[in-house]
Amino acid sequence: MGKAAIGRQVAEPIVVSDEYMQYLTKLIPSTPELVKAGFVVSPLTPTELQAKVKCKNCHKRSPPPPSQFRPAVAIDCEMGVSSDFESELIRLSLIDYFSGQVLIDRLVRPNVPMQHMNTRYSGVTRQDLQNAIRNGTCIIGGLEEARKEVWKFVGPQTVVIGHSVRNDLSALRWIHNRCVDSLVVEEGVRKKIKAKEEEEEKEKEKVREKQKEERLLEISLHCGPGMAEETRRMMEEEEIKEKEKMKKMRGKRGEDGMSLKALTKKKLGRVIQDAGKKGHDSVEDAVAARDLIHHHILGLMQKDREKKEAESEVKGEAEAAFAQVLAEGTRDAEMGSVFAAFP
Repeated sequence: MGKAAIGRQVAEPIVVSDEYMQYLTKLIPSTPELVKAGFVVSPLTPTELQAKVKCKNCHKRSPPPPSQFRPAVAIDCEMGVSSDFESELIRLSLIDYFSGQVLIDRLVRPNVPMQHMNTRYSGVTRQDLQNAIRNGTCIIGGLEEARKEVWKFVGPQTVVIGHSVRNDLSALRWIHNRCVDSLVVEEGVRKKIKAKEEEEEKEKEKVREKQKEERLLEISLHCGPGMAEETRRMMEEEEIKEKEKMKKMRGKRGEDGMSLKALTKKKLGRVIQDAGKKGHDSVEDAVAARDLIHHHILGLMQKDREKKEAESEVKGEAEAAFAQVLAEGTRDAEMGSVFAAFP
């Protein structure tokens, strides 16, 4: 933890282009959507600042040189628990989204007393922190210095990627609106899938209802109304059983988790966070969030390409058909001229 060499390649590079950045920035939620997802999108009021002792040193700082700002970065933070049982930043990892290189991977010494390091999840022990302080690799100065390190690479236009990234921003007491959250993106994907499935189910239900009524009418005509009513009752019982079955199936499918670990396994076929009680690796988690977004963007780009190719094919066919009509019209006109010349 906190040992990834700065500049070390930890992920396959992604080719940066204006087209790719357009797709990436399209994934940034609107301000109302950020608020709904729990992000802080505006500075705290004086009253709110007074109520949050840990924010008393959050003052505006001079921005770093623009030349160091990256188009996009992926972030992940590990937190311990302070003596007042609040989450406190203890490890900070930042990677360049496109090059896949480590920009920051350092432990952070909190400026408040700590209850424990939450090692089971953070992967950081008190001994790790003491060692980092002794060898000079630790960020001394708590959140204030940690933010300074981040702001060496992140400017106002930098896109910040993470999984449930609002927690990382909160850990740093940092407001940044240009964020892409792999959790929010996946929620959006599943919402669209659910809406499509529900619409398809409604259409199927209409077809089934029509077929049922036609069947009941046929039974009524051949076997009498009594038999038709009995058949209706039996069919409705079967429908209830089928709906319960489908509900259970959807419930099992819904067990596909939204955690970073579950999504990385499902979407990327990769296992992360498998160190057991040794905790998470924030570099590994930052890379996973980055790769999930990259996977999503590649899918969007592929769909758009297929759509353009289909539209181009249809347009080509239409133009060919129009050219054929013109050619036939010209030929007919020429034949008409010939016949007019020989009455």
